[in-house]
Order: sequence, then C-alpha cells, then structure tokens
Amino acid sequence: MSTQTITKQGYLVDLIQQIRQVPMVKPWLKEARDRAAIILEELTLPTKKDEAWQFTDLANLYATNFVLATNKAVAIQDISHLILPEAENSHLVFINGFFAAELSSRQALPEGVFVGNLSQLPDPYLIENYLGKQQDSNEVFNAINTAGINDVAIVWVNKNIVVEAPVHFIVYYYSR
Repeated sequence: MSTQTITKQGYLVDLIQQIRQVPMVKPWLKEARDRAAIILEELTLPTKKDEAWQFTDLANLYATNFVLATNKAVAIQDISHLILPEAENSHLVFINGFFAAELSSRQALPEGVFVGNLSQLPDPYLIENYLGKQQDSNEVFNAINTAGINDVAIVWVNKNIVVEAPVHFIVYYYSR
C-alpha cells in the first residue's frame, strides 16, 4: 500500500471518527446517519484511477484537516449586509451549519409553506422518506454528508400554494 493511499484512508478514518462525535437528534435521523456511516466504512476515497475522477485533483482536499463546526453566536450586524432586500422577511440563517432562528425571518411566507430546520419540522414524516435515500447514496461524499448530518434546511410547499417572496438561505461560517 502506498503512502498516498494510507494518507487518503487515514483521512477517511479521521472523518468517520469525527462524524461519530456529532450529537444525535431524532431516532430516525440517527438511523439515516448510522446507515451512511456503515456504507462509508466500506468505501474508499476516489483517485485519478477512477474514471469519473480522472481529471479531478483531490490532493488539496486530502491535505485539509477538517474539524467539527461549533455553534457560535453572531449578531445581526455581522450578517445584515448579506440579507437581500427582497428577502428581508423570508430568509433563513445558518451559522457554522446550525440554524439561527433569532436571525431568520419567515413573515412573508404564506400558510402551507414550511421553511425552517429539521428540529422545527412539524411532521417528521415529511422528510423521513427522503433524507438519506437519494440516488447514489453509496457514493463516498454523499455518505460523508449523510453520516454527518446534524441539521438541514427544509423547504416544504403544499400543493397549489404559490410562494411570491424569494426564500434566501444565508449560510455563514466563521471560526472566531
């Protein structure tokens, strides 16, 4: 086994260990994450020998030391310049991957529209049948994302509902 392969597999092992530290939320979400983690343990990271990846250099990705994001408090002044004027009353803010309800606004959205995060979803059935069950769930990066899910943004529009206002997602990462 070459040093490069060991480094790549070590990278994946480290990611799996970090993913296992992500707190669990709902039982059905834990099941989706566990399924993805099992799949992930059986997969390898792509190389240029893989036809679909032959023109993609992933060396910088493998050289990056990822750490779990933490939930940080952010003042509205820090992100106000990111809010689109047309979405002043229809935006969701995620800070380091965590939903920030206090910085979000959904006032412009009609009845029959849910825009929020996983923990606010009134009926988990709406998402249980979709999350982690997408095509290519055996693809390594898809499995990494599913295994590490802690929260997701959800837009659910009931049939025959028209949404006039744009929904703006602000995803803000920082390490202060």
